[in-house]
Amino acid sequence: MTDPSPSDPLPLLPAEVSLSVNHPPHYTSHPSGIECITITEHMGFNIGNAIKYLWRADLKNNATEDLQKAAWYIARELGRRERRNAIGEARADNATLPKPPTQ
Repeated sequence: MTDPSPSDPLPLLPAEVSLSVNHPPHYTSHPSGIECITITEHMGFNIGNAIKYLWRADLKNNATEDLQKAAWYIARELGRRERRNAIGEARADNATLPKPPTQ
């Protein structure tokens, strides 16, 4: 068993399982020496996942698939932002409409 620490969120697993779950090689072998989650935990879900797949693309066997996954999350985030902007614009348009008379 491993000792609990912020970098090991699953400390109750046996050490050999804990390493593959908490610090898999494709997240820890980046040339920068930085683990991907150190950066992505400060981002929203879609952007963080896109960065994760870009980060590990050349560290696993199928870079093309990881790049496609990153593109999927980027497209999803763009759609989310477009919908949010459309809702905001609709609310702004409604705010400028004349108010109905009150009784």
